[in-house]
Amino acid sequence: GEPVLHASAVAVGDDAIAFLGASGMGKSTLATLLCAAGARLVTDDVLRLWRLADGFACHHGTGELRLRPNAAPMANLVPTGQTNRSTDGRTTVRFSDTPHELPRLRAIFLPRPAREQRQLRVERLAPLQASFHLNGYPRVLGWRVDEPRRRQFALSGELAQTVPVCQLHVPWGPPFAPELPTAILAAAQLTLPDPLPTA
Repeated sequence: GEPVLHASAVAVGDDAIAFLGASGMGKSTLATLLCAAGARLVTDDVLRLWRLADGFACHHGTGELRLRPNAAPMANLVPTGQTNRSTDGRTTVRFSDTPHELPRLRAIFLPRPAREQRQLRVERLAPLQASFHLNGYPRVLGWRVDEPRRRQFALSGELAQTVPVCQLHVPWGPPFAPELPTAILAAAQLTLPDPLPTA
């Protein structure tokens, strides 16, 4: 009875943002970029949501990011993560943070990476478009059981009415502009925590 999105999510304080899309659209790369800047990993690739009276919260996932070979060097940007290799040849970054309370979902971003893009552009979708996209990137392909599909469709419509869904036109790297994580969070009206003092 809970919606599941093909998305990665990070949190700042009690709030979270999600990156939704098909494989290879940059969900894990953007989550890594934000974690390197001080955000907290919620989940990678599969996001299960919890319905609230006035919105949705995010369940925590495995605590691990999985990076494709072209994004693997980004693992070095996350000093708090432990790197390893997965059986399918990806670089994994595991976090040992104790999960906090379920963070509230503040925005869903659909990455549109482009190397020719010069600055971040955010385009909020109308609820009908948002619902179309929320249903357009299923995590499980070929699912034919009617009742769960109907429930997912209905909950996606509710999600589109409740949470901003935006196209995120991203100037793609590497290298990524140092201000990019701050700009992405600002689009959801969130700010990164102050950096920890260095020794």
